[in-house]
Amino acid sequence: PAVDSLIPFVNCSNTDDQKFAIDILGLIGNNSATASIITCLRRSENENVILACFEALGNIKAAESLQDLILFYDTNELYKPTIIEAIGKIGSTEAQKFLINKFTIEDTFIKYSIIESIGLIGDESAFYFLLSQLNDMDDVLKFPLAKTLYMLKEKHQLQLPYDEKVKDLILKTLQEGDL
Repeated sequence: PAVDSLIPFVNCSNTDDQKFAIDILGLIGNNSATASIITCLRRSENENVILACFEALGNIKAAESLQDLILFYDTNELYKPTIIEAIGKIGSTEAQKFLINKFTIEDTFIKYSIIESIGLIGDESAFYFLLSQLNDMDDVLKFPLAKTLYMLKEKHQLQLPYDEKVKDLILKTLQEGDL
């Protein structure tokens, strides 16, 4: 019942009310709000409202919003981490391909977000892609990479190769990673 009461606020003129309603709808996670949120995303010029739309669409796991998220990706540096997180929550083969394509051209901060999202949605090819990137990986990315490789290994019953690259990754993670 709350969803139906909140949807009219998604397109109201007060951006604070819009953002609040979109945030709540995203937390509720009901797919019936998706169309209204996508419409708001396409029309809004307010960065806070737009970011709220990205986050809500990810929380709702609104697959129909994937193309909109991809279109917004290069419009503002501020949007990239939130879009990546939303795409990771939505998950699909197309989402994974998008993240992998962006990985090689992004900076360390964005790569960190991509690695985490791939951990949520990645398949066997994502596992091997991340392994192939190990030599070129900044040290700051080694802990999230180890965590993601472990998640994908467990999810898909894969074997980590035991070579110098992987051994170095594990040792760096043990020395520097969180418990």
